[in-house]
Amino acid sequence: MIRKQENNKILIISHMADCDGMGSVILGIKYFKNIDYILCEASDLECLLKEDFSNYEQIFICDLPFFKETINVIEDNSYLKEHLKHFDHHESSVRDNNHSFVNEVISIDGLTVSATYLFYQYLKSLGDKLNKKFYEEFVEGVRAYDIWDKNGDFELGKKITNVFTLIEPVSFIDYICSLDDSKEFMITKEIDNLILSNEKKMNNYFEKAYEKIVITDYKGYKMAVTINEQYRSLLGNYICNKNKDIDFVLIINFERFSCSLRCEKDGVDVSVIASEFQHDGGGHTKSSGFILDSESIPKIKKYVDLYLDNICKWVWLENLLF
Repeated sequence: MIRKQENNKILIISHMADCDGMGSVILGIKYFKNIDYILCEASDLECLLKEDFSNYEQIFICDLPFFKETINVIEDNSYLKEHLKHFDHHESSVRDNNHSFVNEVISIDGLTVSATYLFYQYLKSLGDKLNKKFYEEFVEGVRAYDIWDKNGDFELGKKITNVFTLIEPVSFIDYICSLDDSKEFMITKEIDNLILSNEKKMNNYFEKAYEKIVITDYKGYKMAVTINEQYRSLLGNYICNKNKDIDFVLIINFERFSCSLRCEKDGVDVSVIASEFQHDGGGHTKSSGFILDSESIPKIKKYVDLYLDNICKWVWLENLLF
């Protein structure tokens, strides 16, 4: 969890793991100027919202679905219910929209949205400060990449995500906020050069990760299993495109105590599969995840064992050859 709290009147709580979570914070800073923010995971919200936030006039929660336990905390806090606005887009959480403070929106006028997109539309309804090409392009890039819409500005979103992989979240927020918003959205040449030099490192990482994957069956699907801590979406995309027979990828991340599911194929809904591993698991059709806990760990153990068995064979073969 990352906190930047300086006794301002507006608080944004957003997802710490990707650009869609950062996007709402960036837009909030550019619109309101002085805000506090907390970056966290959805699993942190239950405990986090038990804190006293009565010093804030407005609390925005973005790109974070509300689990049942979180909903119960909010229901018991009249101040939160009155001062909280929620902007999220996870298909698996739409069922909770019957609560007045839950705002899960999947699409608007046929366009599949992201949390950054939703928050941007809200801020534009307040005034025209962000009604610029710079923000339109930034929001579209984040939206397209986050929901894997290759008909949108996916390549810009990929570049923005590459910047995020290079620097930690607070530096990423500060960097995007420092760009000249009077022009089109453009990554500075220095950062662009860093992205190009980092691509070779990423591709090498992907190739080594792919060598060690295990392909196994999951309820009739071909599932690739890998244990990795970096580049989850890019890695999942790489594995799926490298082997078209794979239906989806399970990426286990012990550092974040979570698992990510990624797929490229139509007809595979990994949000449903995520909920089979852990009851609060879910997300999007092609991009979902779940936390590691007492429910999910026993279910992934056999896949961890398969992966480790494969690593043993891989190490043995390397020693034999070299």
